[in-house]
Amino acid sequence: MTQDEKIKYFISEIKETIPGATTCLNKEQLSIVLNTSIASINRRIKDAYGIPPYVKGSSHKSRIFWTVLDTAIFLANSHNKIKVA
Repeated sequence: MTQDEKIKYFISEIKETIPGATTCLNKEQLSIVLNTSIASINRRIKDAYGIPPYVKGSSHKSRIFWTVLDTAIFLANSHNKIKVA
């Protein structure tokens, strides 16, 4: 399976798991995709390890979100370690 095929597979899995996910995921949706808790997502953000790249505004209360493509690339690169729900 090539990298492109893996990415397409994970994009389809994400969209199947989270029907409303068109381009972005919030913390709750990402926790479902990664099969982990929101507290674990928060800890991974704090540690800057084991989490897909995310987008955050400049304010300290800005929302954080993950693009479906970045999440699929993250899963494709670590698919042996993380199981999609």
